[in-house]
Amino acid sequence: MEPKIIYHYVGSTRNYGDMAIERSMRRLLSLKSRHPLEFRPIQLKYPIPITEDHVRLINDTGDMLLVGGGGLLMRGDGFSTQSGWQFNINRKNLHGLEVPLVLYGIGYNRFPGELDFSEEAKEHIFETWEKATLTSVRNRGTQQELKMMGVEEKTIIPDPAMFLEPYKIIIPEIHNKFCVGLNLAGDRIDRRFGGTMKDDLRKLAYEINQFLLDLKFRDRESYKVVYIPHVHEYDSHLSYFLKGEFHDKFFDLSKELPWLYPEQSLNVPIIAGIYAQMDVVVGMRAHSNIIPYGQKVPVIGYGMHDKIRYFSQQVGTHVVGNNCSGLKERLKYETTKADRVVQAIKLRYLYKDIDNFNTKVCNVLSH
Repeated sequence: MEPKIIYHYVGSTRNYGDMAIERSMRRLLSLKSRHPLEFRPIQLKYPIPITEDHVRLINDTGDMLLVGGGGLLMRGDGFSTQSGWQFNINRKNLHGLEVPLVLYGIGYNRFPGELDFSEEAKEHIFETWEKATLTSVRNRGTQQELKMMGVEEKTIIPDPAMFLEPYKIIIPEIHNKFCVGLNLAGDRIDRRFGGTMKDDLRKLAYEINQFLLDLKFRDRESYKVVYIPHVHEYDSHLSYFLKGEFHDKFFDLSKELPWLYPEQSLNVPIIAGIYAQMDVVVGMRAHSNIIPYGQKVPVIGYGMHDKIRYFSQQVGTHVVGNNCSGLKERLKYETTKADRVVQAIKLRYLYKDIDNFNTKVCNVLSH
């Protein structure tokens, strides 16, 4: 049987979260499809638009243009795009597409303090949704943001990274220890912290330390704070501000397991497997919440980004913001009182949502 060719517009070059989206999407769709699937990636992280020649190539050789998942509803990641958002294609070439266009689990990703989309970008977003054969967003918050642009999106699916298959490796330094997983985002510091980064991180470390002290371990070797960067280029340097607070309790993956960095797709199941070994995770990046939640690990969102808030609204996790007010008590609640059965039931319902959408995507491919 000839494979179906899917051109996949995705951003998976340097971020373990984006790599997790791509890997999980392809696995879930391949499991659902009656046909073999061949994915041909188009990297959205490069400042190269989809040109008229690209459109001809996609139309002549492809069966679908799959856009997403992830937070594409943001301005270009460090560069301008022809659309004003991360789908870098002009209107003429957008309407020149003849193969089905599928928008998959798109997320709203505007940073605090960032300018709103231009009117031209909003019009492009509206036309993209009108053009698409199938559409979906990853949470209700994105749905509401689109509604304000005139887009009536009805389908909400979970981020596919939630359903990664983990590969668990034994790390002697953390094996059989109580582990607090910690992820911070080191890019766009001024927008994430608003000039208070050092004070915020000191407060974060204090609250985690107080929580660990309250647990009254027999010795200091019984627990670790495991730092899990998603983008080595940005996230690793923040460990400098934390190591002095946690001392020998601190385990930085990028320093202790340097073969995990820089990021590569091969390691994505291992990152999921490491998250699965945590007792609780405090995460600043969206996928440092999404991935461990999918591994049935308690999660607490850190920071002020809307995508953290929208995810928490979707699944019922808690966000402490930047000042960490009540973080110690929340850590205590998540590790002693939270009902993990509720989380497992929620994951089953979320899986049904994404599975139903994948069925529709595969039906489009079959026609």
